[in-house]
Amino acid sequence: MDDDRRIPQLPRREDRGAPHRRRVEEAFAVWLEQKLHELYDSVTREPLPPELLRLIEGQGAEHEPEEGAERKPRENPEREPKD
Repeated sequence: MDDDRRIPQLPRREDRGAPHRRRVEEAFAVWLEQKLHELYDSVTREPLPPELLRLIEGQGAEHEPEEGAERKPRENPEREPKD
């Protein structure tokens, strides 16, 4: 094969260095973000089920201390009491 018809070779991986790695990582991040949007954007636009909204709203009211009241630590039923 003649030298002028040779296929150009990519630099070896260890010769590419940090700038190449950064470009590859940035390209992957862009690709991943696009694919995730393609897959899940329609799901995020769906309304929450009423049962879930009630649970979320109930949690906020249950755990919000009244103004000026001290906050009590939540009890953890899975923890054993310290003696």
